[in-house]
Amino acid sequence: MSWLGDLGLPFDPFNLPLNSMADIFPSKDMCRLEDAVVECVQQREMLIVLGPRGGGKTTTIYHTMEQSPKGNLHIVRDIGIAVEKLDIENIIEALLREIIPKTKYAGESLRNSRNARLHQLRRVLGEYSATHEVVLVLEDGHKFRPSTLINLKRLRELRFGLQERLLSVVILAQPQMRGILQDYEEVLLRSTIHEMQGLESEEVRNYIEFRLKKTGVKPSHLFTDAALTAISRSFHWPLEINYNLSRMLKEAAEVGDVPISEELAKRFCLTQSNLHSLFLLSGYSYTDLVHKLGRKKIAADRELVRRVIYGRDSKRTDVAEGLRQILTPRAGSMATLYDPVAPGITAEQRERLEKLHEVMMTKGDDFDFQEIARRSHLSQRRVMDILMGIDLIESELVAVERAVLKKAA
Repeated sequence: MSWLGDLGLPFDPFNLPLNSMADIFPSKDMCRLEDAVVECVQQREMLIVLGPRGGGKTTTIYHTMEQSPKGNLHIVRDIGIAVEKLDIENIIEALLREIIPKTKYAGESLRNSRNARLHQLRRVLGEYSATHEVVLVLEDGHKFRPSTLINLKRLRELRFGLQERLLSVVILAQPQMRGILQDYEEVLLRSTIHEMQGLESEEVRNYIEFRLKKTGVKPSHLFTDAALTAISRSFHWPLEINYNLSRMLKEAAEVGDVPISEELAKRFCLTQSNLHSLFLLSGYSYTDLVHKLGRKKIAADRELVRRVIYGRDSKRTDVAEGLRQILTPRAGSMATLYDPVAPGITAEQRERLEKLHEVMMTKGDDFDFQEIARRSHLSQRRVMDILMGIDLIESELVAVERAVLKKAA
């Protein structure tokens, strides 16, 4: 990449795989989650971890468990079925297939009926958990069926002899699951909810320095202090920092704005802040807002957003009119959600990606990125960048909704 050479970088520091714990920034958020995971395993509780994609949930949890000093931890995580179709039968089967070979019951076949399998699980898990800590880890909890959530709570309450709890359950989910749990009090009251907070402003600066350390380049060579201040106030999740700073560095090299100025940094932060403003104004739920957006981003300049926010008359009709203006595409442009994350793609490619993204929302990781790239006539890397950017914006909307609901309460 020629732009890396222009910046004096041997590689893109914000686009590196995590090969070991030495590659992971030790944030306060991680430490808090580690404590929650340790307590969950010790007490055999149900822990629900809420945070956006790229917040470090999965990495932190598996690292914490793998560092167990007793070495008696058994993690069950490969259920082998799409999360939207997951039910308690699949989970019981996965637990039995994992644990039976480790016990004196090795070779025993799975029972046919549901009640027989549940009794089999209680017996096998009961004896195994006397010497081992069994932890069931499930991701994308916000996509679970309601019955799955309720039955997971009941599964954790299985008893065998004098043992009151036979396993721990850890569920990873995006922030919108908080709203889902409000409708299932029996799950909410019997679970520990841990919400990721993201990096604090000072930590963002330290994170940038941490990522640049391997390149031998100091942050002051690439960013002005004002730019770092703007970035630290706008981005608080590792994935969104990596995504935005990688794009920011590339553009800075192309336009010769190095070290990156406050103006360039704020332009990248503006999309996020405009979406914050829209959500705070709209009063819609996340689902309704996405529906009304029609996957279009704010198509208004900062002044229009300011007029809507600080207008003298704050009646709902005026707010609705302001929102209508914001959501209406400008003449001669396709002001869709892809514009801030995929500048330069054609209208035809955008239309293909919109349809493919809808499929992604239902199929999740089972959908083939190579197939997306082929059908949209874009590189796999470009497709990954586009979809990652969309996820970041959607996650940001959910985080704002949570803040609005908390304030209303």
